[in-house]
Amino acid sequence: MARKKKKTKESSQSRVDSVIAQLIENPSVQLLGTVLLRFGLIVGVAGLTFFSLEVEREVQDDPRFQLKNWNFEFGQFPEWVTPRIQADIESIRFNGLIGPEAEEGHIFQENLLARLRERLAQNSWIQVVNELKIRYPGIDEKGEITQGGLLIDMNLRRPIAIIQLGNKFYYSDERGICLGEEIPHDELAIQITLPIIRGGESFSQNFPLPLPGENWKVRQILEGIEVAHLIHDRKINQRFPRNPIIEIDISNVGGVLHRDASEIKIVARGPKPIEMDWGRSPISPRPRTSSLEDTLKKLEWILENPNQRDLGQTTTREAFLRLDLPGPNYLHVLRPEEEIESGSSSL
Repeated sequence: MARKKKKTKESSQSRVDSVIAQLIENPSVQLLGTVLLRFGLIVGVAGLTFFSLEVEREVQDDPRFQLKNWNFEFGQFPEWVTPRIQADIESIRFNGLIGPEAEEGHIFQENLLARLRERLAQNSWIQVVNELKIRYPGIDEKGEITQGGLLIDMNLRRPIAIIQLGNKFYYSDERGICLGEEIPHDELAIQITLPIIRGGESFSQNFPLPLPGENWKVRQILEGIEVAHLIHDRKINQRFPRNPIIEIDISNVGGVLHRDASEIKIVARGPKPIEMDWGRSPISPRPRTSSLEDTLKKLEWILENPNQRDLGQTTTREAFLRLDLPGPNYLHVLRPEEEIESGSSSL
């Protein structure tokens, strides 16, 4: 009896297998299976896409990743950076990078860092952006949520001189690039280590004022900047803080005022200002009468000996130090009585 039931069960299973085999081989059933499989795949992909979009939307709407809640972190600024210069650099924001509403966007926007790098490079104070790092929001040691930030590693352009045009003043770096906007007078009062280049008004009348980040186009101003560059590289004002160079007068560049007079004069601050004849700029098309090294050595000598002989007793008008004279004489002081007799006198 048991053997008969077993055979009946095997026969039934065989018939079921036969029917399934016939269905599988049926083209209509195969087509239906293919359709159902594709439909299932489409539903699955659509579900995953919807889920990923929802996750993306939630992340974008998360206040922790919105640009308006992120900070720029510039690190420690050099000592020479004034509060106004620092504010100019720190005023850079996200808005307008991607679109008119980018400030309301999120940190994951495409090409955000590349466009931010371009914007930073447009600031006249920033010479090069070395690296941008994203610091994602997290939890600090106290368990409090920390904001996200962008860490900016950059090199700044340093001003070496101040250009005066009339009653307006502008910073310039060693390459002759105009830095920032016009200097306010309260800031000008604290910039005691930068020489002011004066006398460029008559040369610059036919030239437009450079925008921040653009080069000065006036050759005479560039000649004054090159003198300031030499003084800066020699660290004159750092080494002689009691007698820093405070003025570079370029009004006679090219001999436009007095053919036989020094084209550039410099003034050192002291108990009584010391006015010196520099001669011609290093980039002047006309020949110099003394090497730059000799000129700088003479300058250093007089700043080390500001009270040498009559120098300490002369007035500003009388103290003409000829730095461009060749030979061993370091001083050439012009006194009123000798000017009448011979026009000059060497010590």
